[in-house]
Amino acid sequence: MYLTNCWYAAAWNEDLTDSTPLERQICGEKLVLFRRADRSIAALAGVCPHRFASLARGKVLESGHLQCPYHGLQFDASGRCVHNPLPFDKGAVFTRRMLADLVAGKKHLQPTSLRPQVATARGAVISG
Repeated sequence: MYLTNCWYAAAWNEDLTDSTPLERQICGEKLVLFRRADRSIAALAGVCPHRFASLARGKVLESGHLQCPYHGLQFDASGRCVHNPLPFDKGAVFTRRMLADLVAGKKHLQPTSLRPQVATARGAVISG
């Protein structure tokens, strides 16, 4: 049992380098600490929300974002995903087969933006 509404020392200042994230476990929670571009310190949940890869095995970019080692998602100091390296349009819809091909490394796959279409009562088609 841990006291969760209090301060815990996570690392010494010298433990945090500019390019390497530092993994810690505090109160049973995995955390990752890293230096932002302005050299201030940020702390996030220690795993990527996409595939639960350890963010401590990622790298800190010159922009101050933390890059996941699995798919290259980038997170800012607040934990918001600020870059997804996959070249898909927002709102794109993909079939399971297309995603399986992509995961299997079939680089020739260039999916287009397939937006769901809904027919209205008057016959108009609305793209999502």
